[in-house]
Amino acid sequence: MTKTRALVSTWLQLDFFGEGRDPEQGGSSLTTTIFTQSFMALLFAALIFDGDAMPVAFAAANLSLSTMLVGMSAIADQESFRRRVADSILLDTAPISRLIPPLARALHSGFQIILVTIGMAIPPGILLYWVSGHQLWVVPAYLILACALAGIMAASFHLLIRILLRLLGQGRTWLIAGSMRGFLLMGLILAMATCLPHLQGTAADLPFGAGLTSAWPPYWAARVLAAPIDDAVFVLGILALALGLYLAFAWLGNREKSIARTLRNRPGILGWIDRSLARSGPLLGCTAFVAKMLYRSPGFRARVLPLFGLPLAMVLLAFWSEEGQEAMFLLGVSLQFPAIYLPFLILFLPQADHEASAWLFESSPAHSMELVREASLIALSTRILLPVHALAMIIMLLSGVDWVIGVSLACFSWGLAVLIASIQLRSLLDMPFTVEGEALEGGMEFGGLVGLGMALALVGGGFSLIAPTATGLSAGLVFCTLAVMRLRSAPKRSHVIRKA
Repeated sequence: MTKTRALVSTWLQLDFFGEGRDPEQGGSSLTTTIFTQSFMALLFAALIFDGDAMPVAFAAANLSLSTMLVGMSAIADQESFRRRVADSILLDTAPISRLIPPLARALHSGFQIILVTIGMAIPPGILLYWVSGHQLWVVPAYLILACALAGIMAASFHLLIRILLRLLGQGRTWLIAGSMRGFLLMGLILAMATCLPHLQGTAADLPFGAGLTSAWPPYWAARVLAAPIDDAVFVLGILALALGLYLAFAWLGNREKSIARTLRNRPGILGWIDRSLARSGPLLGCTAFVAKMLYRSPGFRARVLPLFGLPLAMVLLAFWSEEGQEAMFLLGVSLQFPAIYLPFLILFLPQADHEASAWLFESSPAHSMELVREASLIALSTRILLPVHALAMIIMLLSGVDWVIGVSLACFSWGLAVLIASIQLRSLLDMPFTVEGEALEGGMEFGGLVGLGMALALVGGGFSLIAPTATGLSAGLVFCTLAVMRLRSAPKRSHVIRKA
């Protein structure tokens, strides 16, 4: 335990004081995260609180929320390269067994997880006191189980990422991890929307059925809170999961060597589209850089990819919960979410992951903000907006939506988003991925963001009324054509300044 405490103490000192030694790095605090998530948990618990609610359903819903949110935050917790190298040197040269590092990592990660989870667990834990019939012991029991489940979920995602790092390499792993956060957020929204109406029923009444529900660890904890003596066997299941994760980390060890094969640098379909739009020269080079970094930048992926889980979830909910014109209206609004999120994409676009990366473009013989904005427009249109709307169209067609509706909605939404992006990129003041620190200047004000979101939602909902008609299909193709024409004019608009 002395060696374990030494590792945990070292890592905690780096967490709290490591960045403070660098004048260019600002120290981070968990206070904002804890209070934000605690307030969100309070709202959720208050909304589903009912004196007649079943204790198992109430506890399972709140435990599922805290477990998934804390677990998803662990996916984006990518350590810096220097920190991983320092940890590797420390562990490889230390006279310790293979069982100590996973225990130290569990204690170190558990400290942060407990801080965040307790903030989320206190409001529902207090409300559970009334739901369970004024039993005081359920409050501390709920806090303990919530922390245990959040730790198990976070450790599971950490284990998956470490395996993917070894099999696929860093670039592909963190791209998958960022995409996974988006799909998990989509799944959480769908699960909450479809399960909350059945809080008065049993596990058999849920859309997933009693079988899948019984395999969900938060449901085990809820059963323990409702009947601690009769369902004590579920505690053994939770302990078995924790022990299995510990042994898996011990077996995996501190292996950082990747066995991933190097893929050939093939442009692919999206790369061919970029080349056809940017043509050649500095615009093509700048477009290729931004397009690559949109997928490779861990900071940008962590902020942006989860945002697109919401529109995909809304598209699926439109088929599951609504019918007729209501479903079409919800589809039209949902497909405008990528355009509504564009100000946030542009706001985070300049932030760099590496120090002093701006020198490459400052020393370029052909460099101007017009060039940067046009390259960013092409990259965002082909690498972010096009895949999202193409995937939405495929989901609509596979779900039985008439092809006229699917094509018209997807083409209209993509075309409008590209035109909106060409206007919003005027606020871009720096080359993407080159500004160190928090590059939050030049974005829209909050009032402008709200107004833009409401306007786009109304436009999307209104277009859904004519989407099934020939007029809607023609309008969608017109907006798509206008977007393509705007992108093809990028070489003429990029007034490149050639230095002597």
